[in-house]
Amino acid sequence: MAIQDQYYLTHQEINSLRADAKQASKFCRALLIRDHYLKTYHYFVEWSEKKHRFIGQCSEFPTVLYLDHDIKIALSGIKKRIEDVTKDMIINAKPIPIPLGNPPINNQS
Repeated sequence: MAIQDQYYLTHQEINSLRADAKQASKFCRALLIRDHYLKTYHYFVEWSEKKHRFIGQCSEFPTVLYLDHDIKIALSGIKKRIEDVTKDMIINAKPIPIPLGNPPINNQS
């Protein structure tokens, strides 16, 4: 093997790099869509007499809650928690919920 041959990639290496690039592109696109969705999800805060705290909620994730004595912290807390949940979903290749009342973004490319 000539010294110059070590700088060339095999077809298998090229195909592997293409597959990696395609996967990275899908991941980046999913993150961009997620960022849009995070801004359009329906967040709200309610007072719980039972727990004596504010409960931050998101309509698209009814089982995810954030409790705090401060209404502003409850709202910012639920937003952060939804951000973390959707990040984990993308990392694990799970679809994230479409915001209620908004048409889906085409994820084809």
